[in-house]
Amino acid sequence: MERGPEGVPGPDYGTSEGCGTGDSAVPSAEGAFWLPEAGVRTLRGSARVEYVVERSRFLGYARRACTEGEVQDFLAELRRRHWDATHIPYAYVLGGRVPAKKADDDGEPHGTSGRPMLELLEQLGLVCAAVAVPRYFGGKKLGAGGLVRAYRHAAQLALEAAGYARLVPCRRISLVVAYAHYGAVESLLRGAACAFTAGFAERVHLTADVPEAEVSALLASLRELLGGGGEIRVRPEPVVGEIPEGK
Repeated sequence: MERGPEGVPGPDYGTSEGCGTGDSAVPSAEGAFWLPEAGVRTLRGSARVEYVVERSRFLGYARRACTEGEVQDFLAELRRRHWDATHIPYAYVLGGRVPAKKADDDGEPHGTSGRPMLELLEQLGLVCAAVAVPRYFGGKKLGAGGLVRAYRHAAQLALEAAGYARLVPCRRISLVVAYAHYGAVESLLRGAACAFTAGFAERVHLTADVPEAEVSALLASLRELLGGGGEIRVRPEPVVGEIPEGK
């Protein structure tokens, strides 16, 4: 099984329990940029799994994809890698206020592959998510019901391996604090931030992406801790933060 993050830049230091995308917004299906509402569910990373039924190999792939272009890049790579696959059905749900979605059976009997995968994405409440399952025929027909179960299961395994996350609106807070305050400030940020970074010079410079719902309480705690001895700036425009499920 392979797994890796998709385009999420890592911090310079001090990653919190969550992971922020750091973008002002994420692309939508319409090609514009879209700031997700709190709690939008997506994939945390990407994954490849293999599922075998009656000697037929079903290779499940899942990755984050918010635009048609990202989906087409994903499918083009799979078609290059699995040029000899019998079929490569796929399904996706893009980003945006009204997410575009599509299922394609790629030559399998109608409704036996792409549609079950799309229904799975919808049942899981995912957006900005694409799944595809290249199949290598093993010599024995599985029947319509067998195909539905096999494709859905391979897709589910891939999605679970990629992991889930919530995209949430955040505010970016910049801080400059004395080294004496760094430990306590770091502890506060770990409890509230999607992601933060720290740089060390004469004083410690920190940047944190904090869910909007937690900003007021965090600022109050920081001001009480610092007692006017540090610098605090809040970016007025929201950014997109990412909180892995289970954190």
